[in-house]
Amino acid sequence: ITDLLSYFVKNDNAWDVDYFSAVCYHNLNNQNTIMGKNPFLRRVNMKKKVLVLFGGVSSEHDVSLSSACSVIKNIPAEKYDIVTMGITKDGSCYIYNGSPDMLPDGKWIEDKENLVSAVISCDRSHHGIIRLDSGKIEKIDVVFPVLHGKNGEDGTMQGLLEISGIPYVGCDTAASAVCMD
Repeated sequence: ITDLLSYFVKNDNAWDVDYFSAVCYHNLNNQNTIMGKNPFLRRVNMKKKVLVLFGGVSSEHDVSLSSACSVIKNIPAEKYDIVTMGITKDGSCYIYNGSPDMLPDGKWIEDKENLVSAVISCDRSHHGIIRLDSGKIEKIDVVFPVLHGKNGEDGTMQGLLEISGIPYVGCDTAASAVCMD
């Protein structure tokens, strides 16, 4: 058991360490349920929360909407909690809780009952987005920026995400900027 735990710690695999701790806790205490009182067990069963960003202040705004629809439909919902955030052509940001089928033709922005004004927080302690209607902070594990062109692929959004301390999919700020040049 000690060798196995050392392997997990040495390889910095926190999720496996927590799972290992949960199994040991369960076995040592002969619990009938794996959820017990051990806080590690709750982490093992949590899905990662993915923020998909789409739209943007760019001439390629409409292309981003079509791409985002495809990305959202292909992220396995059984493995990830998906949060979608649209950026309008004028730069307003909204969490969008509606159907991804409304994205390609731009009708998502007319779906007012599924829109919540929100921003990505630059405060690293927030590690996520702030819903402006309630002030509630929603933690995000990773951002999937499906933004095309200026303000999306040029390092601008990547810079914001790096300041925020939120991991993201794709090239870093410098690589994005160089590729757009």
